[in-house]
Amino acid sequence: MKYSVLIAVCVAAMGCAAVAEQSNAAVKVEGTKAPAVAPKALAATLIANKNTYALDPAQSGAAFRDLLKNLRTSGKAAPAAPTVDFTLRITNHSESAQTFPIGGDESQLDLKLEGTGAVTIDNLVAMTMEFRMGNPITLEPGKTYDIPVTRLAFGSRGIARMAYFTEAGDYTLAVTLVTIQNEKPVRLTSDTVAFTVQAADKK
Repeated sequence: MKYSVLIAVCVAAMGCAAVAEQSNAAVKVEGTKAPAVAPKALAATLIANKNTYALDPAQSGAAFRDLLKNLRTSGKAAPAAPTVDFTLRITNHSESAQTFPIGGDESQLDLKLEGTGAVTIDNLVAMTMEFRMGNPITLEPGKTYDIPVTRLAFGSRGIARMAYFTEAGDYTLAVTLVTIQNEKPVRLTSDTVAFTVQAADKK
């Protein structure tokens, strides 16, 4: 079974990046014709371990959004994505064990950040071309598996896309685990969780 490696490659010195809209397109795996679907046995829940974040003054305002928009031509590297504290919990609601890989090129997290000042970019950094295998996770009936979400960087190898909150205000986040089960691509999308970003001088 061959899996496609979702890799965006560019010359790192060019600092390639492009502002992009969130995509809801189905993910496909090499050798399959069907797009990824949500399995009935598994469910994803997003847990907010922290509900309020301070806005980084260096990553705020129209000037910062312009910087992100012009990364492709400026030659600058994409700024580090904001740190967050969420947990994506995968639960097995079936009566049989469920197995899927985590952490390799056959799986990835996709994030959907929405709110005033939300910006998502493609971070087209250079990546090595070898295929990295993930760790198989087996969930017994009724059991859960937690995946930490600690930064708004996601996609292939956790670095292909980045999201930023660039204004104080209310935001929402949803997280999707794209993985393989029974040699078929599957998507597990969480509920949407709300959180607040405060101006830097507020506590």
